[in-house]
Amino acid sequence: MALSRHVVSLFAILWLMTGCGNMGQTDLATSATQIVTGLVTQGEPAQLTATRASLEAAGFDQPLLVVTVRQPNVLRAGFLLAGATDGVLIWRAADGSTVKAEGGVLRGTVGFGFDLDSAETAPTLRALSTQDTAPYFRTYRHLSGLNQIRRTRYVCRLQPPVAERIIVFDRAHDTLKFVELCTAETGQTPDADATIENIYWQDRRRPILWRTDQSVSDELGNALFERVIE
Repeated sequence: MALSRHVVSLFAILWLMTGCGNMGQTDLATSATQIVTGLVTQGEPAQLTATRASLEAAGFDQPLLVVTVRQPNVLRAGFLLAGATDGVLIWRAADGSTVKAEGGVLRGTVGFGFDLDSAETAPTLRALSTQDTAPYFRTYRHLSGLNQIRRTRYVCRLQPPVAERIIVFDRAHDTLKFVELCTAETGQTPDADATIENIYWQDRRRPILWRTDQSVSDELGNALFERVIE
């Protein structure tokens, strides 16, 4: 993600802006982006270093998704809620990279270098809501090096959930951990992964995914998605 390479510290500006009086909606959105952008290291690659305490100290209360990509290097960035279309939330980082997700299940990415063009989410959401372990199909689409869409159809199945308490940005959540195992149908293109594994940590009392570990692409593998602020 380009965000990891071109970030400067904005702490002084942040406190000046958050200390100002009335700000318009555009100014508030800009300030929120600067807060998330400012809470990073100055190393190469830069990393998001925000904690729940530092976000609260900066007056940040916007919906926030933190994404960690592990390959080829560990990169961590904050994504702000930019909009929603037909139940699909659109999250955007300071560099313009975006994540699309429905109910927390990954729908697509832009700006990651090796992106997920689209993925079916309805079958997984249905299985999560019913805790059904029967097999179902999911289709993933990726853009190939020849600028063509590569389509892979998987046969997926949820394993029975396991209760697990997790910590997301210093806050504990009691969750049910679901592991989704998907195997590519026979006859798929040779470069398609034969299997992928997605993990979902769902709140035990309501249908919110606090943390997910989901497949993005062959090159990037899985990425970690954490919902910090609703």
